[in-house]
Amino acid sequence: MKKITSILILTLLFVFCYSPAAAIAKDNYVVIKAGKYMPTGDLDDFDNAFLGELAFGHNFTPNFGVEFGIGHFETEASYSGYNVYLGNWSETDKASVTPVTVTARGIVPVEKVSLYAGIGVGIYFVKGEADLTSEAVNLSLDDDDQVPGIHALVGIEYNFTPEAFIGIEAKHTWTDDAEFSGSINGIPLEVKTNLNGYNIAAKVGFRF
Repeated sequence: MKKITSILILTLLFVFCYSPAAAIAKDNYVVIKAGKYMPTGDLDDFDNAFLGELAFGHNFTPNFGVEFGIGHFETEASYSGYNVYLGNWSETDKASVTPVTVTARGIVPVEKVSLYAGIGVGIYFVKGEADLTSEAVNLSLDDDDQVPGIHALVGIEYNFTPEAFIGIEAKHTWTDDAEFSGSINGIPLEVKTNLNGYNIAAKVGFRF
């Protein structure tokens, strides 16, 4: 999957960056997205989180475009309990994620409304942290990783003018497992988790 992902990203970036200059009038856009990330899969116990994204796109035709985005979200989960070795204990796990994505979009314009769906690939930069507090010992672990992922999305945009628009977008993401490793008191530890999840976001954009 990693080799295929790299090829797709390089191909889409080449097409995006080297499009003919004559085709760019009002076909480029910048958009800000803000919404909620809802983890599934390995992070199912983690909290829903705020997700922000800045994206730049180019529509090659009225029905096809490519979008490049960079976003960020942070999610965490808290646990507590008791056992004979630790006594009363509590643990907080956190994941801080920065996705860098490329999406191919199919677009259906209907008067002032544009419906679209897309598929894409991305690299997800993630930092994982775990902090355990107990009556017996306090422990912490942090590490980072980068993993490839794919996503599918649908959305709708309302065009106030040919330049200004707002919209709403829903996306589902699947990633490879991120791996976090370290040691506590000389004991090696390794944790693996995917970053699968849904997100829904409102957006505002401007074409130029």
